[in-house]
Amino acid sequence: ACLAHDREYVESIVLGQASVTMRKRVGFAEAPMEAYVLRSLASLGATIAATRRCLLTGGVWSGALSGGTHHAFAAAGEGFCVFNDCAVAARLAQVEFGVANVLVVDLDVHQGNGTAKIFEGDDSVFTYSAHQAKGYPFSTRCASDVDVDLPDGCDDELYLRLVEPLREMIASRRPGLLVF
Repeated sequence: ACLAHDREYVESIVLGQASVTMRKRVGFAEAPMEAYVLRSLASLGATIAATRRCLLTGGVWSGALSGGTHHAFAAAGEGFCVFNDCAVAARLAQVEFGVANVLVVDLDVHQGNGTAKIFEGDDSVFTYSAHQAKGYPFSTRCASDVDVDLPDGCDDELYLRLVEPLREMIASRRPGLLVF
């Protein structure tokens, strides 16, 4: 987790010492702390395992269903996201496997504010987020390298037209790892 998060933040979570304010920001103020910690570590661990499997085997893809915790910042969680598994996966690929160019593609209905902030100003990780223009997050939105604001009521045809440039972006950037 410390690959993308501040050590003090990680320790406060892992040791069960997160403040009530921090737990409220994440959305787990009422949850038992042990369950909160185990859930967060299991989700992050699944993404780490999938990333390592993909890169160790030369695989085309690998997946973890519990991830997508794109609202977590380096020093704080938000929106039910404790650790930013996509950010940790990108950093792990760089540190352990020497991947120079990572593309993070976020197609969740909510803008990937934590991911955008963690990689702000870092040319080695490119962030792309297609999301509802008027949706969450409302006050903590951070600019991704590319943000595609989808209108309310967006149908399949419009969605596919708006995200079509992603295909060319992948071809031109040729990332060593694409995290989705």
